This record gives sequence, structure tokens and C-alpha cells, in this order.
Amino acid sequence: MPLQFPQAHGDWKFDLVGLLAIIGESIVSEVVQPLTASRTIFLPRLLPAPHALIRPSRRTALPSRPISGIGVYSKQEMTSLPYFPDMIHQIDLIRPYEFQEFNISLSSKATSDRHQKIATVKFFSPLKLLTVFSFLWTVGILVWAILLGDGPAVVAIVLVSAASSLHSAASFWQTSNTKVTRLGAHIQGDLVLRTREGAFIVVHCTEEVARLLYKSPLACDYVAGGTAFQILISMGTLLLMVGIVVMSNCSWTMQVVLGASYLALNALYMVCALTPAVSQYWHWDLSMFEIVMQKMYCDNYTEALWGAIRATREAEWVVRGGYIPRTTPWQTWLDAATRNYMNENWDATAAKDHYMAQASRDATETVPPSNDYSNWPTRDGPRRRPTIL
Repeated sequence: MPLQFPQAHGDWKFDLVGLLAIIGESIVSEVVQPLTASRTIFLPRLLPAPHALIRPSRRTALPSRPISGIGVYSKQEMTSLPYFPDMIHQIDLIRPYEFQEFNISLSSKATSDRHQKIATVKFFSPLKLLTVFSFLWTVGILVWAILLGDGPAVVAIVLVSAASSLHSAASFWQTSNTKVTRLGAHIQGDLVLRTREGAFIVVHCTEEVARLLYKSPLACDYVAGGTAFQILISMGTLLLMVGIVVMSNCSWTMQVVLGASYLALNALYMVCALTPAVSQYWHWDLSMFEIVMQKMYCDNYTEALWGAIRATREAEWVVRGGYIPRTTPWQTWLDAATRNYMNENWDATAAKDHYMAQASRDATETVPPSNDYSNWPTRDGPRRRPTIL
């Protein structure tokens, strides 16, 4: 039996077009931080899954990532990586056993102004341009619905757009001002970070840069207070629910237009969420710092660790951070690595294998060649083979 499809365009049903308005929560959640840091979010517009901005309570600080880190000279251990350093290093994109070396310093902009924000939103950022585009597109659809005389479509567009503005206003935030003290400008504050996949990151910086980026929690300064936040969220949620109900009663033409608009917006936000450069280079202005990066791909954990030792020219942090087992072969290898950090021809992997094999041979020589327990020494002389009575 051949497949049958609706013949006329009016036979297609789009009664569930309101469902498209709330699909895409995971996509919007990926870009919620840079999205709600721009003033353009106050523009009323169609926004996929505006409820993704709703939280029971707002964050008092920016999100961080669990990671193992230690100060090369301070020996201060780190258990998490703050929001902006996480964007700089792009932990999700680092390969296993990769080695990266960063040189981060304060720019001339930071030295001229002692009170400023660590990061601000760029004037031409993809998410800001997408917000303006969606606002203009929403205005065009609204005019089209008015020309068609589609009352439910006009009401639905106004309510859903207003809900997006209220939810965005409740979550609008900015980074707090940071005071550049210059007290640790001449103190080395190098850091070593290790990922779960065995990659190492060495950051060469001063103690002041380490404090600003890695050690001080960065608070979120929200425009709306606690009471205003609850009121805006409640009003926005109510408007969103009513708007979705009314959207199901739009004309066939406006249901197609609204459904296509939400599909297109979801695709655009997906591109922004899946492109790491959007969050770092295209959206946030990190001109307060000068960042230079070099990276090298290694074949195993030993080579990555050896690269970090050569970059820091110090090995005490390896033991303090627990980055090698506390065994004699590894300690012997670490001592050799400390002596050869200037030797480019030293093979770290071969040296490790040599010390491991030597330790294995030494352990084999101490084991009796047979199962004759009488050869095993004891305090009272040779041990006798047990007998069964």
C-alpha cells in the first residue's frame, strides 16, 4: 500500500506549534551566561525555551569546573577552575595527554585603570547580534499577523515576547569590579593544571594575575533584587503559558511562520552553543589580559608530565600534587627528570620504562626460585615445610 500524504496545504496540522516554543532548553542553557550579560536581552523577542533562564535561586558566583591544580611556588592546591579561565583553556577541547603552556600578563589597559571588570561583552558579539535579529524578526511577524487580521497570533506573539523580556531582565547580570592592587606584580605565581584525561597546562603569570583569574571567586552583580527577581519570573511564566495556549489557535499561515521561526532560532542558538570560540573570542572582551599559548601533543602521560616539568623547571609540585605514584621507580625517574630538564634529547618515556624494568628485576631476584618454603629465612632460622598430621 503506497504512503499517503495530505494533498492540500490546509490539510497539514500545526496545532502543536506551541511545543516548538519550549523545545531547546539544553541549547539555551549552554549560552545562558553570555546571553544574559548583554543589555540587548531586554528587547522583546521570540526566544526558544525562555524557561531555561528560570532558576529557583540565582548564582552568587559564576560556575566553575572541577580540576586538579597546584601552585608551582606557592604549593597552594586548586580543586576548581573559575569561569573565565575555563574559557581561556577550553578544557572540553583538550586531548588526552596534551601539554599546553600559557603566558598570561596584565595589559596596558589594566595598568592604567585600577578598578575595572575582568571581562565585558563585546559590542559586536554573535549572541548580541542574534538577539537584535530575533527582535527585528519578531516585529516583522507581528506586523504580518496584524495585516492578516489574525488576533490570536498577535496576542500570542506579544505575550511570548514579553515573557522572554521579563525572564531575561530577571537574570541580567554583570561581572563585579576588580581592584588591581599591583602588590604581587613582581612575584611569580605559576600554576599547573591537570585534566582527568592526563593533559597538563602550565600557566606562567604573576601572583597578581593568579589572584585575579584563578584564586578569587568572581561574583555576579544582578540588576534585579531578590523580590524583583521573583516578581519578574512569576509574571513571565504566566505570560508564557497563556501565550502558548493562544498560539495553538492561530491561523494556518501564522502557525507555519511561528514554527519555522522557532526552528531557525533553535538552529542559530545551537551554532552558538557548539562553537567554543563564541564564548571566548567572539563574545567576551578579555583585553585586560595578554594571553600567549603554545601546545604540544604527547603520546602518553609521562611525556605530558615531562613537558610540564621542563616548563616549570621545578618538580616539587609533582609530589605535592600527587601526580605520580609514591613508588621507588617513579621517584627515581622524577629525580632524573629534575636533573635533565635542560636536556632536550632526554627520553622521559624510555627512562621511566628502564627504571620500571630495573625495579621489576630487583623484585624478582628477592623471590625464592622454588616453592620450597624451607629456603625462606625467619628469625628462628629456616622455615620448615608444614606437615599434615
